Amino acid sequence: MQERIHVVEEQLADPDRVGEIFAMLVQAVKESHRVKLRYYVAYRGEDSQRVVEPYGLICKRHNWYLVGYCLKRNDIRVFRVDQVSAVIPYTDERFAYPEDFSLKDYMARSWGVINDGVVRRVRLKFSPQVARRVKSLVYHPSQRIREDLADGSVVISLEICGIDEMKTWIVQWGDMVEVLEPWWLREEMCAMARRMLEVYE
Repeated sequence: MQERIHVVEEQLADPDRVGEIFAMLVQAVKESHRVKLRYYVAYRGEDSQRVVEPYGLICKRHNWYLVGYCLKRNDIRVFRVDQVSAVIPYTDERFAYPEDFSLKDYMARSWGVINDGVVRRVRLKFSPQVARRVKSLVYHPSQRIREDLADGSVVISLEICGIDEMKTWIVQWGDMVEVLEPWWLREEMCAMARRMLEVYE
């Protein structure tokens, strides 16, 4: 049976290094001490250094993320663990875990891992070819089936924050999904589709 059951998923290019960093972050969460991170900021394409008070770790879509208070930004931030290139533990700098903070509540409305504090309603129309699959899976706790249309397509609504993370998920559905609202997300998806077309022309 071991030869006949196989799990296919993404793999880290350097699992040992990421494992060492993950272990240090777990220790920092456990002991409530600050850490200094060297972190790759993808949208800027550069490394940055941050001192963080680690509140917890979450795993979403097979990736680990550190949630903590960033002293540089004076706010809660989320750091993808495999984009951390170095961790310096500040074991003598302890912090008090905030009593009013819940990691579960903080992540509850996020589509991915980013909580930008702004919850928006999104309506998506899925084609008949994928409607059954969409109805059989819960992609987010707020997901609701709004319409089963005569042609077999389905309209769902979601109340989410961190909506920018949803764009790549929408792209994965290709022409089998249509953004109905908000209008600006619909326009952004159109612009993204045009840029993709330019790549292939």
